[in-house]
Amino acid sequence: HEFEAVAEMDASYPGLAMARGQLAEARGELPQALQTFREALARDPTNVELIVRVATTLVSLGNFGDADQMLRSVVVDHSSNADAQYTMGRARLGQEQYVDAVHYLDRAIELNPTKAEYKAYAAEAHRRAGDIQRALQLAEQSIEADPSFPRGYWVRAEIRLHRGDASDALSDINRATQLDPRFWAAYATWADIDDSLGRRAEAIRLYRFAIERAPRHGDWHYNLGRLLA
Repeated sequence: HEFEAVAEMDASYPGLAMARGQLAEARGELPQALQTFREALARDPTNVELIVRVATTLVSLGNFGDADQMLRSVVVDHSSNADAQYTMGRARLGQEQYVDAVHYLDRAIELNPTKAEYKAYAAEAHRRAGDIQRALQLAEQSIEADPSFPRGYWVRAEIRLHRGDASDALSDINRATQLDPRFWAAYATWADIDDSLGRRAEAIRLYRFAIERAPRHGDWHYNLGRLLA
């Protein structure tokens, strides 16, 4: 409400668009946040913080290629900007370019080694690139850095599951979904855990639950079809 009052008096008030975008982002209103950040960027097209904000929101919406295009010059011209490196890493991860994702996410950690989210996404990239030991190390570092950030638990659950440690994987995935009940990928992993434990009906239920909320994951549809066959 206060932001709207300021906008009525002076729509170009410094920092207003960023603040409104951040508020929409916090509410989960990502399309509105993206529109607001883009409007701010149109008024200040060389603002690196705004460029990264737009790219980050695009990544969150699954528009990985658009985010990648926005950041290609930024990660070169502003190579010490950790958030730019991190967001580019996530964009490459979303495009299944895992070696590139490792490069950018590791660079983000070099620049700021305290961020749990950097380490969690780097763990995922390393896991998908085949470096399981490094992935596990980073996942555990992410959990240590911020025990309330769910993605570290999810990556560790994936690693534990594929090592045959279903019980420990289930413990991690329970923690991840407690921390973020909207972490749909964690429910898909939970389905895989239940499948490995012979709980087929529960695995089917969990896959359906995840797909209803995030239908764009082809591998979830495939796995559900396999369970139903």
